[in-house]
Amino acid sequence: MQVVSTGLPYLIVPVAQGLDRARIAVTDFGERLASVGAKFVYVFDLDKREGRSWNNTGAVEDVATGSAAGPAAICQGRFVGRPSVIAVTPDGRGDLWVGGPVAPVATAP
Repeated sequence: MQVVSTGLPYLIVPVAQGLDRARIAVTDFGERLASVGAKFVYVFDLDKREGRSWNNTGAVEDVATGSAAGPAAICQGRFVGRPSVIAVTPDGRGDLWVGGPVAPVATAP
């Protein structure tokens, strides 16, 4: 495990198996993260190139955490029925563009 920052400090937790069973199971998770200098957790399976992240109570799972998954170009959201793919594309200047396909969920009046 390691704390890294891609704009937000994440505790990165690599797993070899069991990503489908990953959960936040303690009530003081935010404080535990703060004690190591992190604000959020990102659990990922490197072999499958898939990851998961939640709010710090574990109540809401993010389906596409661009700040964590983007730099790794990883899939996310399958376990909550909203699979996503985050792609990383370099441009000609050495910058990276992070994004993926989107689905409209609302329109402006």
